[in-house]
Amino acid sequence: MKKATLIGIYTIYPLVLVVIYTLLSKYMYHSGDGFYHYSDNEFILFGFFAVCYAFPFCGFYYFAKKRPFNQWLLFVGFTLVPAFSFIYEYLDPPSNFQYLNAIITTVLYAIPFIIISLIFALVISIKDRRKK
Repeated sequence: MKKATLIGIYTIYPLVLVVIYTLLSKYMYHSGDGFYHYSDNEFILFGFFAVCYAFPFCGFYYFAKKRPFNQWLLFVGFTLVPAFSFIYEYLDPPSNFQYLNAIITTVLYAIPFIIISLIFALVISIKDRRKK
């Protein structure tokens, strides 16, 4: 059960971070009734943006120490991020440039972390083969 819980956490946390970031940025970019202005909350938005990039590295560090499951499952959570972004922008299209945020999220967040996690998994596999 512990292994299944950790796999669930590792596959869901990138998606949760992007969902929070998307909803946070939606309410900060629009100025209107009940919405904050973007310039008033720039620290919050970029602070959470930094967390979105730092938290996966903390997860990689924990995984390197404990290795709770197979390392080739690390990239799965990051593949869900583009799917959420495209579905979200399909259901709630912005006024301009539909799918632009989805493409930016894919190129600047999902693809780099997929590549990093695959390299990380390859390094762990090579290291484990050398130990045997």
